[in-house]
Amino acid sequence: MGEFEGHCFPAGGAKIRCRVTISPQGVGLVIAEPMQSHDFPWDQIQLTLGGAGDKLIFFKIKDDKQATEHMTSFYLQKSREILTDLAEIDHSELSIFVKRARKHTLFNQSFVAGVLLTSIALLLFLWLSRGLIIGFIVDRVPYEWEQQLGDKLVGFVVPPQKMLNTGRSYEQLIEQVSRLSELMPDGMQDVKVHIAKDPQLNAFALPGGHIIFNRGMLEAADSIEEVLGVAAHELAHVRERHVLRGMVQSLGVFLIFDMVVGDVSGIIAVLGDNSQLLMRTGFSRTQEQNADDVGFQMLTDAGINPTGLITFFERLQEETKKNELLGDAEKMLNFISSHPTTEERIKRIEEKIDLIGNVSHMNISFDYDGFKHGLSEK
Repeated sequence: MGEFEGHCFPAGGAKIRCRVTISPQGVGLVIAEPMQSHDFPWDQIQLTLGGAGDKLIFFKIKDDKQATEHMTSFYLQKSREILTDLAEIDHSELSIFVKRARKHTLFNQSFVAGVLLTSIALLLFLWLSRGLIIGFIVDRVPYEWEQQLGDKLVGFVVPPQKMLNTGRSYEQLIEQVSRLSELMPDGMQDVKVHIAKDPQLNAFALPGGHIIFNRGMLEAADSIEEVLGVAAHELAHVRERHVLRGMVQSLGVFLIFDMVVGDVSGIIAVLGDNSQLLMRTGFSRTQEQNADDVGFQMLTDAGINPTGLITFFERLQEETKKNELLGDAEKMLNFISSHPTTEERIKRIEEKIDLIGNVSHMNISFDYDGFKHGLSEK
């Protein structure tokens, strides 16, 4: 039989540490300070489970004046060793207690295992279903709220002093982009165009229909068709709500909880407070391909030659290679909306052009050199 560390409750005193010895005859109890020893036969002991989660075994001394003169009860931490020792003792009450304790332990273990497996299954479900869950959250956000978010974010992303939102060239750009914004779904046609004083070859979308063109991108293009190709791609991100979707995904569990409690308005506040971090997530490969497809369809529906999208992607590809050779990683098109100008993407657009065949496109009369000259004056 074994000896175990326990705690006892002397009559009229505070809890103190003790040593408990279990034997077929009964329980031996030794208290170090002050030194005391007691022996109790099993007929004088009543065992019960207690403590948090019934993890303790209480040895209560039955009502016997001689036995309880100096001691009322003591307890041990429930363990497999103690239950094994108790099970080996030939005593009816102990046998009943051990069976009950083991059954209780088995139930607790099964319960914990069930909770753990359920939690793992739930996390796995949330991970595998995250796209559907995020889509459900985004669909619950009214587009008007997304517009308010975009109005707030645009000043954080590009401060007003770094914008070129005045002048003839700016007005011309708005006029040309309107060819595409008119094709946006109802409620999304209020597209806000901006020009940033940024030399990088980039353009990106913000929530709610804000499209920002870097001056470097506009000056690198050779035609308005190239610019409209880029605009169509970015408007496709707006139409599919890719930006908001990416921001929701970045916040993850918080927004899922927000959805559960029904406080959708909290999404706007949190997204605004974390704008700089969230806006750098970029788009997935699938989202970029989706934007290419939707943007291509918008161009053809508007009668605009879609080859401008190809030529500009090729221009971006050349710029990326040049920066790689120069070792200038900071200029490699990684601001907000990443534009991977791979051969695969260009090839997909070329295949789409081949499928539509010899479709006539409008001849847009536009002085692009004059447009760029107006930008350089700012």
